[in-house]
Amino acid sequence: MASIIGFSNYRKLGSLRKVIVWYSIFLLAIQGSASVLALKSMNNMSLLRIYTFVDLIMIYAFYDRLFKGFVSRLYPFLLVASGLVLMFTHDFSFEAKGFDSFNLTVKSSIAIIFSVSGYVFIMNHYVVNDRQKKLNGIDWINSGIFLYNSSGLLLFYFGKTIFEFLPEELSRYTWLIHSFFAFVMYVCFTVGLWRSPKR
Repeated sequence: MASIIGFSNYRKLGSLRKVIVWYSIFLLAIQGSASVLALKSMNNMSLLRIYTFVDLIMIYAFYDRLFKGFVSRLYPFLLVASGLVLMFTHDFSFEAKGFDSFNLTVKSSIAIIFSVSGYVFIMNHYVVNDRQKKLNGIDWINSGIFLYNSSGLLLFYFGKTIFEFLPEELSRYTWLIHSFFAFVMYVCFTVGLWRSPKR
């Protein structure tokens, strides 16, 4: 839904919201491909590696545009650069057989830092006075990123344990909760894009 609303108004959206449109499309493509591979009983963990890196880059692109003119551009750049360094040094081999708990945890932690910073930024009265109309709907998008990553942080951290040691039925319920929060994120993106001012 977020992708449909985004594309229907794509030319009228600013660059900040265009990032979210492409982010939604990327997430749907990854999840769709992973589901197809899972149905065919094929290993889809290689897609998880791609997801982790591209997801972090797209989150960076969103917050870099959001903070532009108010926060030093070094802040989002250094935060993401440090995350990428941690990811590459931890698992440069891209071994695609196991659950990538470490990289997902790093990615979610950085996303949470960005989203909490986003809340502080949006509530700043100087920012509100300068960009009141331009910020319409951004609080929803920011909330979607925060809710998904904060709810998934523990799941990602213990993901390998859940896969290897928990009964299959319990593991399924755990990922069902994860899917619910992913759905909540898409709803937040949809509302945020719907409420966005058109240029």
